[in-house]
Amino acid sequence: MNEAFRSLFLCIVALSFLIFSGCASRPSPIPNGAYYSSSTHERVTVTPFQLTLDLRVPHEGSKVRLTKVCNYTVLPDSRIWTSGYGSAEYSSTYSHFDWYWTGSHIVCHAHFPMRTETVHFLPEL
Repeated sequence: MNEAFRSLFLCIVALSFLIFSGCASRPSPIPNGAYYSSSTHERVTVTPFQLTLDLRVPHEGSKVRLTKVCNYTVLPDSRIWTSGYGSAEYSSTYSHFDWYWTGSHIVCHAHFPMRTETVHFLPEL
């Protein structure tokens, strides 16, 4: 096995271990409940290890509402790593979102062609 392939293989194994061991052993760091953006009328609902994203996304010059349930893990740098998408679904829609947990609310940085916005999702009371 050449050295480059061996290094790549070891990185994949180590990353897989970190991801799967973290998901199985830690409780949800985001409190369960609904988080709402009053500026965009979008919602993120949190349950243990899953987010339900109710978002409005650009599509052919307008915005359409999409709902998606995905798995999540909060990384040490506060980023929220999401998974559970099909590859086409991810590349066309969900790859445009960077999610963060501030300790009190969820922040989404949306990056679309010719437009970037930051949306704050606050706990619903």
